[in-house]
Amino acid sequence: MDKRIIVLIVALVILSQVSYSMMEFKYEETELVQLNFSAEDPDNDNLSYSFTPPLDIDGSWQTTYGDAGIYPVTLTVSDGNSSVSEDFMLIINRKEEEPTIDDYAPEEPNIEIDEGSSIAFSVKVSDLNNDELTTLWYLDDEVVSQSTEYSRKFSYFESGEHEVRFKVTDGMFEKELVWNVKVNDVDRAELLDKINDVAVNETDLVEISLPDFEGYNLDYEISEPVGNDGKWQTTYDDAGEYAVKISINDSLFRYSKTIMVKVLNVDRPAEFTGLSNRWVNENDEITIELNASDPDGDEISYSIEDMPEGAVFKGNKFSWMPGYDTVSKDGLINRLRDKLHMLYKSYRLEFVAESNGLETRQSIVVRVRDVNRKPALDVESYIEVDEGETVTITPEATDLDGDRLTYTYSGWMHSSTYKTDYDDAGEYAVKVTVSDGWSEESADVIVRVRDANRKPIIESLG
Repeated sequence: MDKRIIVLIVALVILSQVSYSMMEFKYEETELVQLNFSAEDPDNDNLSYSFTPPLDIDGSWQTTYGDAGIYPVTLTVSDGNSSVSEDFMLIINRKEEEPTIDDYAPEEPNIEIDEGSSIAFSVKVSDLNNDELTTLWYLDDEVVSQSTEYSRKFSYFESGEHEVRFKVTDGMFEKELVWNVKVNDVDRAELLDKINDVAVNETDLVEISLPDFEGYNLDYEISEPVGNDGKWQTTYDDAGEYAVKISINDSLFRYSKTIMVKVLNVDRPAEFTGLSNRWVNENDEITIELNASDPDGDEISYSIEDMPEGAVFKGNKFSWMPGYDTVSKDGLINRLRDKLHMLYKSYRLEFVAESNGLETRQSIVVRVRDVNRKPALDVESYIEVDEGETVTITPEATDLDGDRLTYTYSGWMHSSTYKTDYDDAGEYAVKVTVSDGWSEESADVIVRVRDANRKPIIESLG
């Protein structure tokens, strides 16, 4: 089979201004490599083209930072039966870029703060060449950090003008930022001048509003009865006036001030003793006797609010006999509790003890348990039938709690009806029981079956 020679004419056009040599094509990082080519086939066959990476099928490649290097590339043209290839080199030269400062804080170049305050600086940097970056912070030309963040608290001896400078370098280029920081002098003695005398009632909390002494680089001491936390919980025995000394100092500074803390006398209310939550059954009586004492010896009177219906309160005694209808069985939850024998109802009682115009209130909860009442059974005690007749027992029962009732039969009969036969003559006892699920009531029924004479039967005639 004859093989035709494919004549390949490849025209390579360089789309950027780079140096050109025989089979080398030079670009810089970030430039678009675009090779234009054409080919002819003497037989006018359809041709297909392919490039080896990093070029795509169209002979293109968008370079970026970090792509610098030498890349051997092959162009292959095929008519389906034969192919021809051409090798050449792509040279991507490094494009050097400066490091960039992408974000920083504070944004203002001029900053003013007081002594004892802190300020935080932060910078975000990047490098398009992915070069290793070196970062440095300077405070007044002295290196203080090599991070991208720097925080500084200015002491009480650093008032004046300061310069904070940040520098980043990739080894070839560098960028920097500068902040001018003005630190204002603070007269720390004025901190105590703002603290005033305090007046509270007995049992109130004495609370002195303190500056952030530690933030001002100061040790401090507050005399008793207040103490260093600046708080004092007074009692009914603390009425009076107290001189409280507040002192502040550091290695070079000392200052103190005395304020007056006045605790005003307060009459004390009565206090209940022995009150607690209680349980009681329906139809049982509960008695609660109130006892209270007054620390000042004042006379005490008692009362109650929202007393339940039927309850009695006299003097200092509460009494109540909740009836059988106190606890309701209405509603799904109550019916479920009733089935579990856990049904009750809560009553909140609020008792009041008053002395010298002051009231003391204390609440307790009285829980009333539901008490189940037996059903009442009514049934005829004597039934008489003839042999062959049906015995029917028709009991009637009532339940004061409205519970659902069920009947059972035992003894000679096990249901409410029985069809006698001609061998049942005699006297029998049947026990009838009614139940509400918790309690039951029973009664005996005497059933007398009278003998019944049966006619003779002629079995045959001959």
